[in-house]
Amino acid sequence: MTAAPSYPHDLFTDEMLTDPYEHYRALRDLGPVVWLDAHGMYAVARYAEARATLADPGTYCSGPASRSCLSMPRSPAACAAWEPGSRYLARHPPG
Repeated sequence: MTAAPSYPHDLFTDEMLTDPYEHYRALRDLGPVVWLDAHGMYAVARYAEARATLADPGTYCSGPASRSCLSMPRSPAACAAWEPGSRYLARHPPG
């Protein structure tokens, strides 16, 4: 098995949240699955792979969700309201 490429940048800085598109492009260019060094988790940034991942929560929901806001509105209030330790895909499977 080949290790996923890694991405060293913090995706939750104010600068990144203001203009994320350079980071999104870099993640897509690195590969279908990328290890986020700053967050200790994997990211799937390409459309086809993200769609397949979200459509299969039984395979891809491996544990409690991080406190990340990647799938939530970007407001600090929304992030603060995120329930720590929740299993987002387990609670809200697509469909």
